[in-house]
Amino acid sequence: MRVVIVEDSRTQARQLAGVLAREGFEVVVCRDGESGLAECLAAPPAVVVSDIVMPGIDGFEVCRRLKASDATRDVPVMLLTSLADPTDVVRALAAGADNFLTKPYDDAQLIARVRRLVDRRAEPAGPPVVEVRGQSFEILSRPAQVLDVLVSSLEAVTARNGELEQSRALAEGALATAERRAQQLRGLTDASLAINSAGTLAAALEVVTAQARLLVDAQLAVTSLLAAPDWSDSNSTVSVSEPYGVHRAGCVRPDEEGYCAAVLETRRPLRVTRATLEVHPAWSAAVGARPPLRGWLGAPLIGRDGATLGLIHLCDRTEGDFSESDEAVLAQLAQTASVAIENARLYEQTRQAVKVRDEVVAVVSHDLRNPLNALIMAAAMAERQPDDVTAVRARLAVIRRSAERMNRLIGDLLDVTRIDAGNLVLEREPLVVAALIDEVVQTQRALAEAHSLTLRAEVPAGLPSIVGDRDRLFQVFANLLGNAVKFTPPGGRIVVGAALSGAQVRITVSDTGPGIAPEHLPHVFNRFWQDRRTAGQGTGLGLSIVKGIVEAHGGEVAVESVPDEGTTFSFTLPAA
Repeated sequence: MRVVIVEDSRTQARQLAGVLAREGFEVVVCRDGESGLAECLAAPPAVVVSDIVMPGIDGFEVCRRLKASDATRDVPVMLLTSLADPTDVVRALAAGADNFLTKPYDDAQLIARVRRLVDRRAEPAGPPVVEVRGQSFEILSRPAQVLDVLVSSLEAVTARNGELEQSRALAEGALATAERRAQQLRGLTDASLAINSAGTLAAALEVVTAQARLLVDAQLAVTSLLAAPDWSDSNSTVSVSEPYGVHRAGCVRPDEEGYCAAVLETRRPLRVTRATLEVHPAWSAAVGARPPLRGWLGAPLIGRDGATLGLIHLCDRTEGDFSESDEAVLAQLAQTASVAIENARLYEQTRQAVKVRDEVVAVVSHDLRNPLNALIMAAAMAERQPDDVTAVRARLAVIRRSAERMNRLIGDLLDVTRIDAGNLVLEREPLVVAALIDEVVQTQRALAEAHSLTLRAEVPAGLPSIVGDRDRLFQVFANLLGNAVKFTPPGGRIVVGAALSGAQVRITVSDTGPGIAPEHLPHVFNRFWQDRRTAGQGTGLGLSIVKGIVEAHGGEVAVESVPDEGTTFSFTLPAA
């Protein structure tokens, strides 16, 4: 029994021919619609099996032409297709097809349908009989009724397939979301380990920023630590994806118009989509000056004591908007980061405290040993010459000076301790600036003259009074004038001045000494810092104590210096 296969695919044609040949059919393969029609018209076969999608004329047209010819009108035609469009069935019926099979097909199903088509030609006239699941059914409905039932069934199947596709899409979306959430949780665990092992604060910030960007697939991430209670001062660490490009580097903060302030104020994560930006004029205006953004996500960093440390800010998700899952992951990362940041700060503070302790021990050991040795030697010599009154008095003078030096060092150390602890007690009283400076100059003039220096005051009339601790302010002047005398060569001059500066009185101590090198200026108020020219001549605590006393009064200290011309130390005190 002869079967004509019309199939343009060599692989499909070979497979069809093999299946039918094994069942005893004589198979002829045609590679396109034209040759298939010619073969069938020349010698009508028992059955035609044709693909639908082919070059030239398609399977529908092949079927129509076969059914239009008297020679092949009764030849059964079965159409094959891999298309997913359900209307292909209706188009096959419209073309006159006798059967329809969708690729991929089962070999047994193909053979059963071909045999049914062959057998149907031999059936006697009368109602057709069909077999379904082992049962035979005689079809009495008219062809139009049968077609209506088939179309209705096709519509129902199409609707059901649509529902199944929608359910499948929802299931795949839920699975993808679950997989992404699981991946984020695994990444969160890895990020926590990396953050906690970072060590230094700078390294922790780098890890936090990079991990935050990777966890939520953002293009840009910024971790900002607040150096001030508001957003006026901050230290930011940035992580940018490679494709994002350096041209986006200007977007390290979304704006100063409200977003960061909103995150810090609410103390909760804040997710902003592009649609949200459009309803916030201030935020939209800020975005207008930058490249287009696809949303922000921010989470605050909260310390153990509830204080706001800063925030993590993400910009431009790679695909789509930031989600609730992203918000939850960032909130957890922010908690881990807050603990790590505080731990890193405590570690650095501890290291600094140990360093300061070692410096204090070294300085105290050195500065106490010299006067203590002098005191011991003077006492021993006095014991050897107890009857020499002049020698004993000289030794006692050495002992007194050594004890005074030791007492000054101990006093400085106690002052530093009180300043650090915030326990510096001030006995405040109204003070007239001119009178205070005049008294200071008179007290220090003998010291200046002993070094061949000129010391004078330049204070304008009409300055307001100040409120301060007289003895502590004398301590400030003593340190500043002592340094001026120490550094100014003979013949130089020292001037103590004052002027009104806003609501404060600015007091200056200027000298004509060699000045301070520019690279040393940032360090002059540091504890234990000493100029190399006078290293070992003091404790290096004087200017640090000056700074602490002035700030305890509510003022500020400053220094200006020009090499080879002189130095001016200044401090401000609130006017009464």
